[in-house]
Amino acid sequence: MKKQITSALLGFAMLFVLAASASAQTTRRMTVHIPFDFVAGRTQLPAGDYTVRRILSNSESALIFESENGQSKTTVVTNRGDDAPERAQIVFRQRGAQFFLDSVSLPGTSSVRVMPESKEEKKIARELIAGRQAGDTAASKSVTVSGSVR
Repeated sequence: MKKQITSALLGFAMLFVLAASASAQTTRRMTVHIPFDFVAGRTQLPAGDYTVRRILSNSESALIFESENGQSKTTVVTNRGDDAPERAQIVFRQRGAQFFLDSVSLPGTSSVRVMPESKEEKKIARELIAGRQAGDTAASKSVTVSGSVR
């Protein structure tokens, strides 16, 4: 009887450790300082320190961006990218003077999360192309901001 109780307690202890480990892996968050105003989904967010995390531990598609001061917050729905995240970083597409969320790499997730271009961003890109044909030198480029995982 003592062996059965000991085995049962050891089994529960191992189950608890495994559950705690799995939970720690799924609640990863990234902290990042974004030095410019940016658009995430349909929301304009100010420059500042942000925490980025998944809404649900079993789903990677929806992410929450929340400013450290709690003043700004938005949820974005992303698509699965081709690559597995190697480091914590966020990539933005710069269109003229505006920055749009492009992708989020959060180690511990199965893929880099990618944001599709919004209608507004596509419109600005078309205007930039038309402006370059008219001699304007404004360009589109990619900007990467590194973060840290907690």
